[in-house]
Amino acid sequence: MTATAPQTDRAPRAESPRAPSFLARVLLTVLGGALTLAAFGLWLVPVSGGMPMLFLMKLGISLVMLIAGMCCLVVTRGQRG
Repeated sequence: MTATAPQTDRAPRAESPRAPSFLARVLLTVLGGALTLAAFGLWLVPVSGGMPMLFLMKLGISLVMLIAGMCCLVVTRGQRG
C-alpha cells in the first residue's frame, strides 16, 4: 500500500497583503488628512457670482477629494486580528 495525503476540499491559503512601510504610512496619513481637510475647506472659499455649474463642479471636486482622503487614511490602518 502507498500512503496518500488526505484529501481536503479547502483551497490553499492566499498570502495576506503586506502592510505599508512606516514611511508610506506617514505619507499616506498626511496626504489623507490634507485631502480630507481640503475637501471641507473648499467650501470656505467665497465664490464670485452664483453660477450653479460652479457649485456642481465644486461639489464633485470636494467629493473626490474626500473619498481619496478617506481611502488614504483607511489604507494606513493595520489589519485587525
